[in-house]
Amino acid sequence: MKLRLVGGRTPEEGRVEVKFGEGWGLVCGDGWDMLAALVVCRQLGLGYAQDAVQTDFFGGNGTHMVLSGVQCNGSEQDLSHCLHDRLGSDNVICPGRTENIAAVVCASG
Repeated sequence: MKLRLVGGRTPEEGRVEVKFGEGWGLVCGDGWDMLAALVVCRQLGLGYAQDAVQTDFFGGNGTHMVLSGVQCNGSEQDLSHCLHDRLGSDNVICPGRTENIAAVVCASG
């Protein structure tokens, strides 16, 4: 699963986007936690997770949700190894508000 962080003030923070087909989509922030953030930071080579947030602070409204239900134990090397709902552009349910977008702040060092 290819990931990137978008919208942050530095390359170590931003909303989490997942490559899906030819484009990129959002990860639902419902249930998003530090264990999932740790996996994202590790996968991207950005050290450890300093914060896991559920927000639209980093933008993303109007971008499709393509992944939800992410549950990690923190030891995974890749977000695809965590439990999650099916990756897709249709029928991705993200409970809560529309600004419930998964984001991370990583800290290398």
